[in-house]
Amino acid sequence: MIIPFVFCQKKPTIDFYAENITIEIDKSRARVSGTYFFENLTPYPKRIKFYYPFPVDSLHSYPDTILLAHPYEKDSTGIHFAMSIGPKNIDSFKIVYEQKLKRNQFRYITTTTKKWQKPIKEARFTIVSPQDLSPQINYHIAKEETIANKCYYFIIQKEFYPGEDLIIKW
Repeated sequence: MIIPFVFCQKKPTIDFYAENITIEIDKSRARVSGTYFFENLTPYPKRIKFYYPFPVDSLHSYPDTILLAHPYEKDSTGIHFAMSIGPKNIDSFKIVYEQKLKRNQFRYITTTTKKWQKPIKEARFTIVSPQDLSPQINYHIAKEETIANKCYYFIIQKEFYPGEDLIIKW
């Protein structure tokens, strides 16, 4: 989840309305690929500064791979970057990161959605694991599939305003 630095105004000028997240886990690593969708609600171009946090704690190391098409600066638990969105335009960014896990658990931060002060219209999560892991996921799974020795768990959240982060244990 991303945290904007644009909400000093009473009426939001940027709408964070959707996200598509794929989380691939194995016994010791997690790989997250996320696409985040925004709309500039104004007739003016907007430059948005973001803070993208990672779970960095006793269970999660700082990511050893971060791929993002925008220049960014690291801090101890995330990255800072900016992007511009044209007037009345829709835009997105994609980030991929990988991190080592210290236990059989991964946390994807979703609770920062509250910083946007409104629910996201739709959040889609796909969790991919080897068949032998049998993950336990704290969000409702809409569909499961097994393809080529991998299990796929699909989560679809409408009007997403989470009270807890997405937790995967195995």
